[in-house]
Amino acid sequence: MYRLYIGFQKLGEFGSISEAKRFAAESEQSGMFSLIGENCHDGWYKASRWVLMPSGAEYSTNYNLFVRNQLVVTHSRTGTKFISRLDGTVFLSTRKRALNDALISRLSRLIHTNLCKLRYGGKITN
Repeated sequence: MYRLYIGFQKLGEFGSISEAKRFAAESEQSGMFSLIGENCHDGWYKASRWVLMPSGAEYSTNYNLFVRNQLVVTHSRTGTKFISRLDGTVFLSTRKRALNDALISRLSRLIHTNLCKLRYGGKITN
């Protein structure tokens, strides 16, 4: 069994080295990957890629960077909004004001996934 990490976060366990490396390559994550298993200790860095929007805003395909620096969640009497810090795009708006942290995290992940799959437009750059 082989364990794959990005930084100190465990991404999963895999039956083969090639399966783990394929998962890392296809993931939207970037950073320092580590693979640990039977007679195996490997590490590599995957550079961040960017989604260039027609507006000129560049969003990171690295989820943690996206959430920390490029997305803001606001709460008001009319609901909750997930807004771009870069160009003011409203990615998602809900009528519900009080969302719990788990739901905010899931919705942020969904927005980031849709962004990386170019559902908001744009193109991938390095």
